[in-house]
Amino acid sequence: MRKVLIIAIASLGLMASACTKATQEKTSQDVKAAGAKTGEAIKDVAASPEMKSVGADLKDAAHETADAAKVATKDVAADLKKTAQDTKQKVKEDAAEAKK
Repeated sequence: MRKVLIIAIASLGLMASACTKATQEKTSQDVKAAGAKTGEAIKDVAASPEMKSVGADLKDAAHETADAAKVATKDVAADLKKTAQDTKQKVKEDAAEAKK
């Protein structure tokens, strides 16, 4: 949307350069007014309850993802610890077997 607005403003600027001074001034005022209205609309959308809800949903999703990552990390750590213990036990058994 931002690119479209930039292109529209640039196009208006090119069109205005081929017009009379009065037309250029009127076009400039219209572009400024449109920009101001667009800015106000963006602020309204950002302040809307729906966008605040989206922000809260994203925050909740981030927390849930972090919690899941913590659980997964603990599970992996426990699995690694168990594997290390099993390997240690196997090495002891193999060493005892080799001594026989």
